[in-house]
Amino acid sequence: MTTAATPKASKWPQTWYPLRRSDEVKPGQILSIRALGDDYILARSPQGKLAFLEGHCAHRGASLGDGGQFAGECIQCPFHGLQYGLDGRCTHVPGVGRIPKGAMLRSFPVEESMGMIWMFYGAQPAFPAPSMENCGVLKAVGGQGRMAMAYAFRNVRNCLMRDSICGCLDYMHGNLVHGLQSTLESLESPTPHELIVTLDVEYSDAGYLKHRKIFGLGNRVKYQGHYWGPAIVYTRSYGRRELLGHIRACLPIEENVTQTDMLFVVRLRAGGRMPLLNVAMRKLFGHHQDGEDAFLDRQKPRAMYMKDFDEGMIAHHRMCLRMGQTSFEGREPFLVEESGQEGAFAANAGGLKAVE
Repeated sequence: MTTAATPKASKWPQTWYPLRRSDEVKPGQILSIRALGDDYILARSPQGKLAFLEGHCAHRGASLGDGGQFAGECIQCPFHGLQYGLDGRCTHVPGVGRIPKGAMLRSFPVEESMGMIWMFYGAQPAFPAPSMENCGVLKAVGGQGRMAMAYAFRNVRNCLMRDSICGCLDYMHGNLVHGLQSTLESLESPTPHELIVTLDVEYSDAGYLKHRKIFGLGNRVKYQGHYWGPAIVYTRSYGRRELLGHIRACLPIEENVTQTDMLFVVRLRAGGRMPLLNVAMRKLFGHHQDGEDAFLDRQKPRAMYMKDFDEGMIAHHRMCLRMGQTSFEGREPFLVEESGQEGAFAANAGGLKAVE
């Protein structure tokens, strides 16, 4: 018997999500985490083991993240002293010899990689947690030296997860707003949890000069996004010179509120030191992200898709459906048919289809 639970609702896909950096959770620490519309705790036991659990005691609903502490390797409720193992099972009720069967917390799988703590929103992981190997990072850069991840920044914005992670999918937006000339070269799904989009991108004069000066890429590049589930994407550009990419990972907090963590893939200098370019990249992307956040906060776009125009967004939506998402936070997607009529997207065994 396990206390791991399928999510109570299907507002979000059952996939991997970022929680915190590994160094943000010390041994013996319990953090309150608001995520996916619920209260949780992220805990690291004194021996260093991680757990991601329901945030309220099964007895009276007291907050385990507000005053909860470790008693040995168990989490103790600050209200009545009930204790829970890292698997969510109640192990001790003060003054009571028998522990009720219902005294347990929902728990979710957690993994650490790339300096981050990841949680799978489901009973059991349907595919491995993201890593430099499986997200295509090492394969993409080949033998270009020792690689490492450098954490960049975290932000919280008032938008849906699909809007925070759709940069290389919604390339028509980039063409208009960011002065690019992008065309879709290929769209692949090698596995049910992967989506790889490749764009042919030509920069405008301003964009070309900026990117040539910083990265030496030339005015025409390939831009590729490798989605590892609908919440994580590794993106990179390559032209005359390889630009080592970045990973964007999203965690829905509430409906229409999304936390995003950004990590950079960097080549280590001699002696294992991070290059100074890493600092410049952080500032560049941070400045760009601030502008993009403000734009989306104002716009609040719907998911109104058109065939042969939004193919990347449609493919991402199909991935969400494959991973159990059926409710889209009150902003249901629509497909504009060739006839001009709108048909609602419907979840079914075959994926995504338009309903007249």
